[in-house]
Amino acid sequence: MKLPLALLVSLSLSACNTGLPGHQNPPDGGMPADAMISALCMTAESHSDFPWIHQFVFQRSCSFSSCHSGSNPQAKLKLDLDGGMAVYDHLVTSVPLLVCSTQRGQRLVDPGNPDNSYLLVKLGGVPGDAGIPEGFTNDAGVVAPSYMPQGNPRLCNEKIGAVRRWIQNLGDAGVGAPVCCDAVTNGDETDQDCGGSCLPCADGKMCGAPSDCASGVCTMNVCQAATCTDTIKNEMESDVDCGGNDTPPCPRCADGLHCKTLGDCMAGSKCQGSRCVPATCTDGMQNAGESDKDCGGMTLCQRCASGKMCTADTDCVSGSCDTTMNKCL
Repeated sequence: MKLPLALLVSLSLSACNTGLPGHQNPPDGGMPADAMISALCMTAESHSDFPWIHQFVFQRSCSFSSCHSGSNPQAKLKLDLDGGMAVYDHLVTSVPLLVCSTQRGQRLVDPGNPDNSYLLVKLGGVPGDAGIPEGFTNDAGVVAPSYMPQGNPRLCNEKIGAVRRWIQNLGDAGVGAPVCCDAVTNGDETDQDCGGSCLPCADGKMCGAPSDCASGVCTMNVCQAATCTDTIKNEMESDVDCGGNDTPPCPRCADGLHCKTLGDCMAGSKCQGSRCVPATCTDGMQNAGESDKDCGGMTLCQRCASGKMCTADTDCVSGSCDTTMNKCL
């Protein structure tokens, strides 16, 4: 039902970026890449500090539009967070979402190892085949690499060099690589690279508590598949063991329980304010068996006026329903 996180992140990053026909290093001096700010590119040669990179690389080139900003950024990578340390934590220290960034086993930021950092790959700063990010098929039918930033030439060499030095210096400063994608069960993980403070584990993986499992169900130290009787709100359910559009579907929710759509609630109820509530004959909705809005059907609502929908003569004030057009006469 769900794509692996690594694949989702890889696809999201690729969808956010523009492909170039081939892979070459960005031009020195920033003349097509940063044509209007070549002086800033020269300034980058003296920087490897994150505050400068945050302000003049990420904020200036990557957090515009809806790519890596807003409430739903691409690949869950937010570069418009208030305060540089929030972005730093997002890139380096907050393990769960970002470190296992591609199917190739590269981390988004691998402290001390720039060439294994997918962030640098996406910026076009890793040479050779290892530096070609996942591509997409362009209009000519050619699979072209996909680089950041979106819709713009790649950054100048000097800015990319600043990012490379920052990543290298993280390792020199003793910042450890996150353990959640090292293909080893360590730290507080309950299975390989999952559980504990890492991402929750898939069904069948080892667990020590419900929070270790994507399903929220840990039985005999093994993550179990979600069901409509596990007394936990999981998968697509709108409330505990009800609502949602899972396959097979769970029962509809009773009045007072949470809902997202009318289909989450029992017949005769509606979804209002994210709660299932009883439908009425004056709620401005067609529900609870009405043949049209607030009228007709096997209900206590008033009969429907001429031109309203009907399925039987009893739905209509006139006592006559055109069953060909399903409208009251």
